[in-house]
Amino acid sequence: MEIPSLNVLVWTVWVFGSFVFSVCLHEFGHAVVAYWGGDTSVKDKGYLTLNPLKYTHPTYSLWMPLIFLLLGGIPLPGAAVYINVGRLRSPLWRSAMSAAGPFMTGLVAVAIALYLNLIQPDYAATNATLFGLAQGIDSAVVTRQDWLIQGLTLLLTLKVAGVFLNLIPLPGLDGYGIIEPWLPSTLQKTAQKYAQYTLLGLFAAFWMVPSFNQGFWGLIDTVVTWLGVPANAATIGFVLFRQGAMTLLVGLILGLVIFKQWQKRQGPNPQLSPGDLRAKLHQLECHLTQHPQDVPTLIAIAHVLCQQNQYAAAISHLETALKYPCDQASQAAALALQSVAYFKLERYQDCLAVLDQRLALNPQDASAAYNKACCYAQLGDIATGERWLAKAIAHSPELQRQSLTDEDLAPLRDSPQD
Repeated sequence: MEIPSLNVLVWTVWVFGSFVFSVCLHEFGHAVVAYWGGDTSVKDKGYLTLNPLKYTHPTYSLWMPLIFLLLGGIPLPGAAVYINVGRLRSPLWRSAMSAAGPFMTGLVAVAIALYLNLIQPDYAATNATLFGLAQGIDSAVVTRQDWLIQGLTLLLTLKVAGVFLNLIPLPGLDGYGIIEPWLPSTLQKTAQKYAQYTLLGLFAAFWMVPSFNQGFWGLIDTVVTWLGVPANAATIGFVLFRQGAMTLLVGLILGLVIFKQWQKRQGPNPQLSPGDLRAKLHQLECHLTQHPQDVPTLIAIAHVLCQQNQYAAAISHLETALKYPCDQASQAAALALQSVAYFKLERYQDCLAVLDQRLALNPQDASAAYNKACCYAQLGDIATGERWLAKAIAHSPELQRQSLTDEDLAPLRDSPQD
């Protein structure tokens, strides 16, 4: 493996970081249209904040796009957001939501093209300067302007390719999402079964079907030229990016191996990392798209959302879960999570109402009685709080020790005693 210069590596990191951020803008487009169309849960999940941490996924936003760009220059869609399409008001909104992502990507491409046309760079001179560097001859003086022009040209090509790649009407891509609401339900169910193979099939087509590969990139070159940038302007950029990306990928893999070994030496960690939580949430939400009435999955998603402090979004999923028929154990689990989420949001009256439902299922539920004592303590109703605490301890004496240090019960301990 050829080791690139430090300048090439830094430039590669900048290009890849810009690519990931532009993918976040793509997902923001999906989210904002979904919000307008009726899925207000995207706000609770933080999808309207333009915070990259809310969109990115360690595998789908970092590893896979880097590998696909490295191996074939394919701009793989790579963010992780979940849209509850069942909340969208009509099929038209579902189509608009799917189209919003490619539209946002197209806006990014147009913005880059406008800037390049504004500054009118000498593409031939820039390519000539970087050509020697791509061949391992670091003799020419490469300016920041050269790096900027080549980076923007490469990003423009990737964004234009991303638009057309996403618009291919295959399951799992936005092009299929645009037409899916108008297809027969039987065809939709069949398509969902094969959605997981779409990216693999596309990658195989780029590698094994020369006419498809040439035709796709010929189309991209035509559009890039129409936008005012020479079709071959990004050729050197692809070469330099692959040099830097290979080193970046190896570094990331070594870093991951070292981190995993460190985790093993530190012993098991009962708390999942934020990245692991996002990965688990994405897996559960993918399952939910195929089984939208699966109560255990809805409860599991709510549990992960609570771990991420997204209590309002958790409540929304639990309300959906409780609308469907389920056994008493699932109902009790959903109510328990819902009461915790309401308490964390300081919505104590709503929490009390849910706790009453828990006690209706099981009048000897010591945890529910204890939590009612906490609610009344926070509301300042000391007498009622003490009564419920006494009931909780009567059903579960070990709760008495917990009550001595629980901050939520501090108002009861601090109240003057008769």
